[in-house]
Amino acid sequence: MNAVYLVFVNIGVYLAPVVAGYSAVSQGWPWIYWWCAIFLGINVLLMFFFYEETKYVVTLQGLKQTVPSTEPSAVVQSEKAPTEVATDAPVSANSTSHINHSIPMNSYKKRLAFVTNTPSAFSEFLKHFYQPLLMLGIPGVLYVALQYGAFLSWISMVAVTESDFFSTDPYNFSTIGIGLLNLPPFIGAVVAAFYSGPLSDWSILWLSRRNGGVYEPEMRLYLTVLPMLVGPAGLMLYGFSLSHVRLSRFVTIS
Repeated sequence: MNAVYLVFVNIGVYLAPVVAGYSAVSQGWPWIYWWCAIFLGINVLLMFFFYEETKYVVTLQGLKQTVPSTEPSAVVQSEKAPTEVATDAPVSANSTSHINHSIPMNSYKKRLAFVTNTPSAFSEFLKHFYQPLLMLGIPGVLYVALQYGAFLSWISMVAVTESDFFSTDPYNFSTIGIGLLNLPPFIGAVVAAFYSGPLSDWSILWLSRRNGGVYEPEMRLYLTVLPMLVGPAGLMLYGFSLSHVRLSRFVTIS
């Protein structure tokens, strides 16, 4: 669910400036903020009436599993009646679980509860604040966190600078033109969705077959070579364009 949420956020990041450019020209720039207020108001109403409580309180409960006894006495008794011994062994993870439809669904009011109590000590609740930080000790998690943070930083940098630099000489882009500057990264994001999704899944299947049917997580790293080269190259081209704007301003002032 979180992945779906991030997809819509990224689509909005790239397409919202395009729509905002047309809105500013046809309706006036204050309407950009009015549209934000309208959509946020709609979201508040939808969450208030339809966003159900998603908190799931995990209850660990030991289950007893019966296994055939291998003791000699049990073998003798098996001639008269089958004998089973109860153990505390956990149920196999491959066991099939079924939904008990006889359990009634919570009421509409309870599903939209504003507060849900968690039956545990406050110290257990505090663990949720620092436990995510412990995951940064894992090299893979730390790398992804730094990479994603750098990605968001560069997006913010482009969004802040494009309206200032491309609206003056030598480009003199209009408001709509500046908004359309966000179409290339949107197209790139669409291509990247297929590249990092279906193509990545196909590549690990192909590499696993070459590896004797054994899949290794590192196999997904092969496809990161191209983005590692294309991403910085695109940022360098953007910076090169801004450097010409600075040079033009310097020549005009002189």
